[in-house]
This record gives sequence, C-alpha cells and structure tokens, in this order.
Amino acid sequence: MASQSHQEPDPLDVLQNMVNDVLVHTGKALRASRKDAQGSTQSTQSTLKSKLPDGIL
Repeated sequence: MASQSHQEPDPLDVLQNMVNDVLVHTGKALRASRKDAQGSTQSTQSTLKSKLPDGIL
C-alpha cells in the first residue's frame, strides 16, 4: 500500500489564491456598479461600498 502523506499547502500558494479571489470579487463589483450607475447620479464610491464586503474596504 502506498502511504499518502497529507501535505500542508504552501503559504505563498494560499496567499496567491486569496489575492486572485479578491481581484475576481472586485472586478465583479466594479462591473455591477458600472451597470447600476449608467442611469444613476449616485457616486461610484458609495456604490462600491454597498457592494464590496467590509473586509475588502
């Protein structure tokens, strides 16, 4: 039987995955805010604050 050892993921890989996730969510929020703001006079900053999680701001 082959022994499989459980290896912890490399911390740099974990960090890179977290950064990628933040970029994806930021892009989605920016796209949504751009669509929402096309007919609105609401400022972009307040729109982003309402769409982004508190941990990102």
